[in-house]
Amino acid sequence: MVLAGALLACGALAIPLQACGPDGLTTSAEAPAKPRQFELDGVTYWIDLPNGSELKSTVVGQGVAGQGAVGQGIGGQGIGGKRVEIVFRPRTRSPSLIRISLPPKPTPAKPSVASLGAHGRMLYVVTEAGIGSGGTEVRLEGRLELGRKAFHLSCHIQGEWVSLRDGDWCTRWLRSLRPDIAANTPRH
Repeated sequence: MVLAGALLACGALAIPLQACGPDGLTTSAEAPAKPRQFELDGVTYWIDLPNGSELKSTVVGQGVAGQGAVGQGIGGQGIGGKRVEIVFRPRTRSPSLIRISLPPKPTPAKPSVASLGAHGRMLYVVTEAGIGSGGTEVRLEGRLELGRKAFHLSCHIQGEWVSLRDGDWCTRWLRSLRPDIAANTPRH
């Protein structure tokens, strides 16, 4: 599967296969994960993202509330809003996207279920959205449950030579999602 993932992103970018990261979304130079913090629905979360990824938060009607590329001096800067977007390979021909937003939508019919460890789970369906010059476009839509909170989850990727129907390209990064215990603990 690593080879197939490598062909997805790295083949499309004409990067040698040995330079591809383990997830197929990043090059080995981008692969080290950096923890990033965001706030959504009154709860602060951490997620590990590869260098070069962008984390954006949008408040409805206000545009981008905060953004920054991982590994460019932003560090652990926190952002918050009604929608969080993670963009992988943002300045390439076919970036990939994870969007977590409010309000949650109903659980899809006959969903696949992926555990996110002790912190949550996702219920989702994966569909092909079409075929473009960069290969097959695939969307993952569903419900993300984190503790007592529920969100709408939408992921998008495009690639060539590989089946993307299992959704691992999206769940791989969401497995690192965790609440910030210190930030979410009331102080007396």
